[in-house]
Amino acid sequence: MTRVFQDKEKRGGLDLEATELSIRHAMHQVGGVFLEQLINADSGDHRGARILCGSGHEAEFTDYRIKKVTTVLSEIEIKRAYYHCSDCQKGLIPKDKDLDIENTSFSPGVRRMMARVGAKESFEEG
Repeated sequence: MTRVFQDKEKRGGLDLEATELSIRHAMHQVGGVFLEQLINADSGDHRGARILCGSGHEAEFTDYRIKKVTTVLSEIEIKRAYYHCSDCQKGLIPKDKDLDIENTSFSPGVRRMMARVGAKESFEEG
């Protein structure tokens, strides 16, 4: 926002487009902070020392893992409880499944936007 006011003084007027974009960027950043705090309010979604792995075994809590996720607001960091099943030799992060971010670093909203752009672009070319 400081840049908007500096540009206004230099130009002697307000560049509406630049101001809109600057405010939108600032609001996305603020929204990203709120979203990150809301998602991490569960302290990593720790569900106990052991949980079922899905194959009939128990997975043991190992530690917390941080994942950077690109959202429609901004990039955020999500704290997630990591469990490991020694029988299956697989890791589990229940929070990723709950948030629909398994095997991706893009939020569902960003993935939907990417699909729309991809569909639009391919039809415009063809």
